[in-house]
Amino acid sequence: MNVSGVITNRGDSIQYVHSNSQHTDPLHRLTPAKLISTQNYDREKYLDILLDSTEAVLSIFGFNRSSFGFDKKKNRHWWTDLSSA
Repeated sequence: MNVSGVITNRGDSIQYVHSNSQHTDPLHRLTPAKLISTQNYDREKYLDILLDSTEAVLSIFGFNRSSFGFDKKKNRHWWTDLSSA
């Protein structure tokens, strides 16, 4: 971040935003929040996170994302993303 003009010190907390969850390089899928505009975040990734959370809480009542017209989540794991890079 220092290269882009934002000064950080050792121990500073840095917040990240999902900016491109489909990027082939996992290191380019997140962007520091201070360096991103409000229009450049990955809306689909945040929708997926919201649906995951909703399913986790409401699955006991029979909720699933397909009942609202969303595709069922594919069983993907983080390590499959790393192997495709």
